[in-house]
Amino acid sequence: MTKCTALLAALSALVAAAAFGQANTPAPDVVAGAKSVTVERVKIHGASLDGNLEGNAVDRDALVLLPPSYATNRSRRYPVVYALHGYTIGAEQWSKEIHVPQTVEGAFAKGARELAVVFCGR
Repeated sequence: MTKCTALLAALSALVAAAAFGQANTPAPDVVAGAKSVTVERVKIHGASLDGNLEGNAVDRDALVLLPPSYATNRSRRYPVVYALHGYTIGAEQWSKEIHVPQTVEGAFAKGARELAVVFCGR
C-alpha cells in the first residue's frame, strides 16, 4: 500500500461510516508524535452556479487542510485530494463527523505522503 493510498484508505473508512450524514463515527486513536495540519477556511466561487434555477448560493465554504511541512516549505508542490461530500452536509459539519484533522494528522504520522485535502460542498 502506497503512502498516499494509506491516507485515502483512512479517509474512505471514515467516509463510509458517515455516508448518510450526521453519523456518530468513533474518533481514531491519537497517533503519538503527530504534527498538526493547518486548517484554512475559504470561500470558493462556483461560477457555473450563477443564475441557477434553485437559487443555490454560488459561494461555498471549504476547508483546506495543509500538511505540517507547508508552513516551512510554501514553494513545494503538494498533491491535492478534493473530498466532495454531497449536497446535504457542509464541509465544517462533515469534517467533525469524520474527525478531521485528527485522521489526516494520524495518517501523516504513520507515513502517508503529505498532501493537501480540500473539503467542499453545499
